[in-house]
Amino acid sequence: MEKRTKLGLLLLIALLLLGLGLYLLLSPFFKKQPAQEQLPTTPSTLQPSSNLPSTPSQPTNGQTPPTTVTPSTTPPPIDPLKVLENKARSSVERIGSGSNQNGFLGYSDALLDASTSYKSVLQQEQAAMVSANPLASGPYGMSTRSISVKLSEGKIGDAKIVFIVEAIQNVDSGDPTSPVSTSAKRVTVTFVQSTGNDYLLDGMAWEDKSL
Repeated sequence: MEKRTKLGLLLLIALLLLGLGLYLLLSPFFKKQPAQEQLPTTPSTLQPSSNLPSTPSQPTNGQTPPTTVTPSTTPPPIDPLKVLENKARSSVERIGSGSNQNGFLGYSDALLDASTSYKSVLQQEQAAMVSANPLASGPYGMSTRSISVKLSEGKIGDAKIVFIVEAIQNVDSGDPTSPVSTSAKRVTVTFVQSTGNDYLLDGMAWEDKSL
């Protein structure tokens, strides 16, 4: 009986030693198993900052976008004939406008652009208008508006240039907004050359024209 007990103990010890040996043998294998791989975190989509300057879009066909051309600010050259045409228009309006209350000052204004010989003619016409329309007879006024002007004779560089100005003239009794009569005028305006391309007013011939 004692012999069997010893044999059982030896067998139990042998099993324990076998289990311990197996554990020691297999434990390094379990330790070498790789940890579960973690999937990389997907980076969040970057949003463009609203503070960044916008980049101009590029053409998809590979061509360079056309360069914006800044228009030139150089003023066009002055046409001396056009300047003289405007002077003919304004001269008709100045001489054809005025009243006995201001002494028909349009004539005095026209003296600034008149030749020496024509200045005396304008002064005589002004005096005649003042004499024909005295203040004692009541208010008298006239206003003239040019409606067209065209070149009749000459060119820049010639000794004389003539324009034809057509205008409408209103006559009133002190109130320009309530004319007492209206008539059409055809005025022949003559300029003479003084120095260089400068021209002076040298004559005005007024004619009545049917409306």
